[in-house]
Amino acid sequence: MISIAHKEITKDYGDSVIENVWVDSNSCHVERSETSQSLESTQSTKETTQILGTMQAIKDSMLETLQTAQDSIICLYTSFLDNEILTLVQAIGDNNRIYIYTKDQNTLQEISHHSLVRVGENLAGSFALIQKDKNIQGFFSTKDFDIESNQLFLELDSNQCNDFWHYFITCFWKDAKKEFIAGKEEEIKEMNQKDFIPPFQNGFDTEFIRDSILQEKSNALIQLQTNSPLIDLLQDFEECKFFLQDFHTLSDEMLLQDKETIFIECPVGFDSINNDIFLSNNNTLLYSIRVTGKQTQIFKAMLQNLIKNKTKSFKHEVALKELIDKTIHYLDGKTAKIEAHTTHKDSIQCTSFLDKDEFETQELDYKQIWQDKYPHTCEITYSFDIIPFYTPTHFKTAHLYTEWENTHKALHDTINKALNNIESIYKKQDELNAFQALLSEAKNFFKRFFLGKNTNLKDLTAKLNEIKEKATLETLNIDSTQSYIQELEKHIKTINENSGEIDLKLDEAKEHNEWQTRKNKLEEEIEKLQQHCHTKQQDLNTKEKECKDKKEKLDSMQKEIENLNKKKDGLNEKQNNLQGELNKLKNAKDSKDKTKEIESRLNGIKQDLDKTTQTLDSKNKDHNKEKQNKEALDKLIKTKREELQKDENELKSLKDNLEKKYKEFRYNKKDSKEPESPLAFMDKRQSQTQQEIHISIPKENRPSTGVLKKDKNERLLEISLWSEVESAKKEAQRLGANLSVKNQTQQKGQI
Repeated sequence: MISIAHKEITKDYGDSVIENVWVDSNSCHVERSETSQSLESTQSTKETTQILGTMQAIKDSMLETLQTAQDSIICLYTSFLDNEILTLVQAIGDNNRIYIYTKDQNTLQEISHHSLVRVGENLAGSFALIQKDKNIQGFFSTKDFDIESNQLFLELDSNQCNDFWHYFITCFWKDAKKEFIAGKEEEIKEMNQKDFIPPFQNGFDTEFIRDSILQEKSNALIQLQTNSPLIDLLQDFEECKFFLQDFHTLSDEMLLQDKETIFIECPVGFDSINNDIFLSNNNTLLYSIRVTGKQTQIFKAMLQNLIKNKTKSFKHEVALKELIDKTIHYLDGKTAKIEAHTTHKDSIQCTSFLDKDEFETQELDYKQIWQDKYPHTCEITYSFDIIPFYTPTHFKTAHLYTEWENTHKALHDTINKALNNIESIYKKQDELNAFQALLSEAKNFFKRFFLGKNTNLKDLTAKLNEIKEKATLETLNIDSTQSYIQELEKHIKTINENSGEIDLKLDEAKEHNEWQTRKNKLEEEIEKLQQHCHTKQQDLNTKEKECKDKKEKLDSMQKEIENLNKKKDGLNEKQNNLQGELNKLKNAKDSKDKTKEIESRLNGIKQDLDKTTQTLDSKNKDHNKEKQNKEALDKLIKTKREELQKDENELKSLKDNLEKKYKEFRYNKKDSKEPESPLAFMDKRQSQTQQEIHISIPKENRPSTGVLKKDKNERLLEISLWSEVESAKKEAQRLGANLSVKNQTQQKGQI
């Protein structure tokens, strides 16, 4: 398996040298000078504690004096006013006149309601002056009035108070840039106050300060702030001990050129000290004060305490292992802490495929990594992974696989359609069962034919399934696909031929069935018509017999009527004769009895005549009715005889047709036609014997090893095992690809 390889190696850089740095060290060694020896010899720990307590008492005294001030003039000179001082100003503003000279504009609107505030630019240190009844109290600090512990607090004597009073007036009325009254900024109008006396030839004179500094150039104890103009003045000092409030104070050039002077960082709020001259400055030289003996003791005690607790020393050269757990500061302002050991975790991402030996021997640029990332660490354990050239995520599986999948699908679709065609041929044979009219002998003939064809189809099915089993996606290539297509064309041709022959035989069976159906129907019609004619003949015979009986009955009735007519005529004659006799008797005398006799006889004849007449009328009526019935029957018999004759003629025609057309079945054999096969992949413009399978075959074979990936015009052959490399190289060359590794979650291999 090609997986991520892991390495660990440890390198020691402890002997490496760092040049020109500041080093933090509470136990930093400082060479002893006369001044420092004097400090240590004259100060004890007990005295230092007492003096520092005195300085705290001075802070408390300043706050108490401000809090209790009444009807006083208060002058505050400070760059920043903390919340405690602001609260004091607001509390005592109603009972005192307060003047504030500051750089802080954030709270001016608030305090200008209780004092007159002016804003200046160059301020150094802080001082507070409280004047009442021409008496002045003063307090001085080397920093802003933020009541911090790491600054110098001094109580000023009367001379110092007077100097600072005049210095405040100069700054407030001459140097101020803005004025705030009652929360609003007002325009400053230039004016000289009555008590404005500019300082001259003392600590507030810039030229005087410069001359004082240049008087001594050795054995000095000097503290400087950032960008102090004193730096240029002190370039020629030798064997000085510089205490720097900000170790970036001195220029790099000065630090690098001076190999003897000791530079120590000491964050105390003073500017410089040379014997008893205390100089205060920020961006410009502003003022100096000559400190008293007690003030000097306070200052030196504070300085000694700060040096003991926190210092920085400048090193021109030092071994890295000597600085373990210490913080260093470069001249460009960067800071670092020296560590004893660290572990660097990294990885080497191969940008191309590497053989196993080359891959497993990959190394980091250890020294360059140390220089770039861990220059302040003595020992580094490099723990890193060697990551193979994984296939980039934007590379996708090459379309060649889709082409072969389509070819594989088309090939198998062709086989499946051919197999389905065989199944449809089997199913077509079931149509024979629907030919019910076929006689058993004819059916058996067709079944024997289909049985022979089914044997061929079964063999073709086995061959098609064999191709289907062999033609897997993994084994398909250009040559095998072409071979399979040729085999399929041959087999499909045979299938189509068998299908065509079976279609023809089914067509014959269908036609024979239709012929037999028509014959059976004709025979049924003949039989039915014969039965119909027989029935009609019987009915006709019955009607003719009935007609004959009616004729005999009519003859009998006619004879009976004739007899009745004769009887009637005889009775009429008798009646007439008797009537004549009666008429004769009516004219004769003495004929009464005779007349009655004749009348009696005549009446009897009359009755007999009436009865005979009635009988004759009834007989005539019956005769006429019977005659009509016979005439209707004669007409019906005539009609039935005609119908019978028509049916007999039709029967003769049907029998002639049966004899002529249905004596023996003859199949009108058709030409072999293209079977309606579901093999839609065939070119239907070709004849059955010339049909070809049209399947698109890719121009390249799939790789036998690895997976081909592509992005635009670039190809990669992706592999997973080292054992695949040799064969994959050949495949990659054939495909115009480079090798890559499949990215999968694996355990790292340890080298």
